Amino acid sequence: MVIIFDLDGTLLDTYELIKASFIHTFQKHLPEYQYTDEELDSFFGPLLDESFAKLTKDEKQISEMIKTYREFNLSMHHKYVKTFPYAKEVLEKLYNENYKLAVLSNKRRDAVLLGLDITGLTKYFNIILGSNDVTQVKPHPEGIFKVLEHFQTSQAVMVGDTAYDMQAAQNAGIVGIGVSWANTSVEQLQKSGAHYIAHDYLELYEMIKGVNRNV
Repeated sequence: MVIIFDLDGTLLDTYELIKASFIHTFQKHLPEYQYTDEELDSFFGPLLDESFAKLTKDEKQISEMIKTYREFNLSMHHKYVKTFPYAKEVLEKLYNENYKLAVLSNKRRDAVLLGLDITGLTKYFNIILGSNDVTQVKPHPEGIFKVLEHFQTSQAVMVGDTAYDMQAAQNAGIVGIGVSWANTSVEQLQKSGAHYIAHDYLELYEMIKGVNRNV
């Protein structure tokens, strides 16, 4: 069976990195913008152009903001990025038990690979897809279908922390496991189609084993 993982908020704890990247970008391009913590959190998940389009309709400014965000974000990976508790141990077990592991992120592939390399997780994954590897990102199922085609199977689980992840799983017709250790509420994950909710990596491991037994 294939296990497809989202990256930010699922495999990697990048909350402080993303938050710092948005704050840096706003300070440079929109210094008058007064944001709340709730507004900052609302930018987690959507594509950057969608997030910045809420604040300005100037296409050139949006492009400059995306450039600023990405440059700062990449330069600060080593300072901020870390794994969630037991993530590496569970990936090791799944890998050794011959599960096929994949990453599907709405982030650009270079940033995905950087985060995985820094945390030592790259070796566990057979295929890694970022936003520039697909024409339509999550919640569209294209990325999931690419992973399934790669492994020549229809048996898969999508693990993610956002509504986009659960909707993508639903749109692809596979099992979605929502994780509660990031910013999305359990209620929102369930409303978005999550079949199961995991509260930590050890529970996630048992859920994956259970799904596999029932396939």
